[in-house]
This record gives sequence, structure tokens and C-alpha cells, in this order.
Amino acid sequence: MTRLPMRFQRTLPGGRHDLEANGMKRMIFAAVLALASLSAHAAHPVTPSTTFVEFQPARIGTESKWKAVTFKNNTNAPIDLYGVSWDGPYDVDYNCDGAEPYVMQVNGTCTLYLQFEARTTEPLGLNTGIVGFRLSTGTIIIDAAGFIYTGKAKAGVDNLLSSLTSLGLPTATIDRLRPPLKTARYYLSDSYTSNDQKACPPLRTFIYRTEQEAIAGRMTDWEAVALEMQARAVLYGLRCSCS
Repeated sequence: MTRLPMRFQRTLPGGRHDLEANGMKRMIFAAVLALASLSAHAAHPVTPSTTFVEFQPARIGTESKWKAVTFKNNTNAPIDLYGVSWDGPYDVDYNCDGAEPYVMQVNGTCTLYLQFEARTTEPLGLNTGIVGFRLSTGTIIIDAAGFIYTGKAKAGVDNLLSSLTSLGLPTATIDRLRPPLKTARYYLSDSYTSNDQKACPPLRTFIYRTEQEAIAGRMTDWEAVALEMQARAVLYGLRCSCS
């Protein structure tokens, strides 16, 4: 299967002179935009079961389980299938019902299979991409997202603090998660190692708040997994009790 990277650029008709034209031209321009909007939002003759696929976090060097997206031909005529192209650390394959694999039969279906590849050449953290299911009626875009993590989390409160920003968390969520980490770092900066375990309670508070942010939907499960994994590595290093 040939892998074709996909790149898109959105262009708008007209320019500054169109917008500054006389009233009749402005009316024509508005009508053109209205028709373009109607065309863009018109129902596609082929519908996917979903337009977004999120994979479970995968350890670097491994592959996720395959996930499926089913496309259905809602017309009374066959539709030619041109193939699949994608961008990102994914592997794809597809299968259509009927004798001809490159045609969506009348009211028939095709199934797109996606696999997330946590390759060592890919950056750690969130990896997004797109998959284009290319048909004679147009390309249907499926967004995909996966998270790559290492088997051994980077220990240290400073790494946790920097992760809050690198994961792209909302500002309000960062404001709720940062205070216990700052408290933990305050104790760990003390030159007396006997005070290190005073960092355990704020770290446990951080884990609790991370779980609450995920439950409330203000951060994704994989973001919570990444943060908890690092926090628990610090707890383990400090020999904090499990309670």
C-alpha cells in the first residue's frame, strides 16, 4: 500500500478588493460564500461510524490494538474507492464487502483499520495525525490521536511541573495542579533529607486532583496517566507509604 502524506491548505475566494467593491458585488460575494457554506455542510453520500479515533497510551517501541471505522454507502449507486492516505505514526488497512475491493457497493460498507505505532523515532507524548479515506465522492478525514510513554517515567517534581505545560493542559487545570507540586518541591529543596518525606502528602494530593480533573473531563485519561506515572515514580523514590 502506498503511503501518501496529506497536507491541506484552506483558501478563500476573493480578497480585500472584493470586500471593498460596490453593493452589488458585495451581494454576489455574499451569495457565493453562502452557497459554498451550504456545499461544505451538505450531507456526504458516505458516512463514517466516527471521525475521531483515540488509542490507549502505548509504551515506546510497541503497537496498539487495531481499531475500526466503518463507512457506509447511503446511495443506490456504487462509489469508487481510490485508497487511503495518512500522516502520523499510524498503520492503516481497509476491507470492503462485495467482490470488488475498490468499490463501495450499493448500500455497502468498507471498514478502515487503524493501528497506533509508538515507534522509537516518534516523540514522547501526544502524537496526532489524520487519515484520509479517498472516494470518488470526496475524501473523508478521520482524526487520530495516541500517546507514547516510556517504561520508566522521568522522576522529579521539576519534570512534573514542566509536564503541566508540555501536555497542553487548560490554564485553570494547571492552576489547580501546580500548588501541591510547588509545596513538594519546597520540602525537597531542603538540605535535610529527613524532611524529604514531607513532600509525600502534597504529591498524593496532586494525584488525587489529577484524577478529579480527568473525571470532570477537563483533561484526558492519557494526560492523567502520564502525570500519575511520574508522580508515583517520585513517591517511590521518596519511599512514601501507600496510604
